[in-house]
Formats: sequence, structure tokens, C-alpha cells
Amino acid sequence: MDGPGADVWAFALRFYARPGVAAACLALQDDAGADVCLVLHLLHLATGRMTATPASVAALDATARPWREAVVHPLRGVRRWLRQSSDETDGLREAVKAAELDAERRLLTMLAEHKAATQPAASPEEAAETSLHAYADLLGQDRAIMTPLLALFATRL
Repeated sequence: MDGPGADVWAFALRFYARPGVAAACLALQDDAGADVCLVLHLLHLATGRMTATPASVAALDATARPWREAVVHPLRGVRRWLRQSSDETDGLREAVKAAELDAERRLLTMLAEHKAATQPAASPEEAAETSLHAYADLLGQDRAIMTPLLALFATRL
């Protein structure tokens, strides 16, 4: 994979594989309605000491929303439903899981191609905190919901 999505995808795979990150991301997704791809994109920007402005976070969310609602969420729903089904659906569940992962990769590429307004930050940690707090605000959530993931991001550096 080449292009603007390659770097963010590589970052997302590495970061998500770290101990505790998947659980923290899934908690944000399931408990706060967060888009994990958007969160990972914001953290990728933060690795370059770039903070997304609140308006940019809203624009990124608006960019992601149609794909997320029409493709990612339905695939996730089917995969989760099949997980509770019989063992006879394991092959189908794996195929749906692969399609969901591909849909998320494409979403990260869309986000990377979106020219979001950013501002420099003093450190990656500061950039991550500012961007994720802006996203928590957009979601109508307490900013503390981002604390576990921010701690994991800080230990990544």
C-alpha cells in the first residue's frame, strides 16, 4: 500500500498491537461511540507533533461518518452476530472480519487524504491530549475517557 494512508496504516497496526491499546480503543468505541480509526489518525498526527484543531476534528468526523455508517458499522455488526452463532459460520466470520479490516484501512486512508487544519505542539503527548480532548468534546464525553489511551500513547514514545 502506497500513498498518504500507508504511514497511518502502519502506525495503526503497530500501535493497536501494543498491550492494552486494543482494549482501550474498544472501550472508547463501545462506551463513548468513538471512531477508533479517527482516534488512531489523531494519534498518528500527534507523533509528528501536530494537533488537529477542534474544527478539524469535526471535519474529519464528518468525512468518516458516511463510510463508517454505511460500511464499517454494518460489517462489524455482522461479524459480532456471527461470533455468537454456530461454529459452522467461522469461515464466514473470518471473511467478514477481513472485509471489516479492509474497510477500516480505507477509512484511515480517507482521513489521511483529508487536509485537516493542524497546529504544531510542543510534544507528541501534548498534541495527542489536545486532539483527543477535542474529539471527546465533539462526542459529548468527559475528557477523562481518553486518559487510558493517552497513557498508552505516552509509553509508546
